[in-house]
Amino acid sequence: MKMTYEPPSEIVIHILAEYSVRNLARFGSHNYEMSAFGKELYWANEILLDYKPLSGAELLIEEFIKEGRMHWEYVLWAKDAEV
Repeated sequence: MKMTYEPPSEIVIHILAEYSVRNLARFGSHNYEMSAFGKELYWANEILLDYKPLSGAELLIEEFIKEGRMHWEYVLWAKDAEV
């Protein structure tokens, strides 16, 4: 069996926004009931992240396969000492 690892050559981010940790956590729990879990957020190297890749459109899939380029709708991030 042969396996090949080929990461994307480029990620195009259409919206990039910085928040405080508190506001990003609030944003991640918006429109959820009090007892429900909110949206998953990711923590890496003291940075809190929320992101959404664009997917499903045939042109995006074709561009990824041919060019190695991915499109993300947004990346929201926070680096804040005060929680």
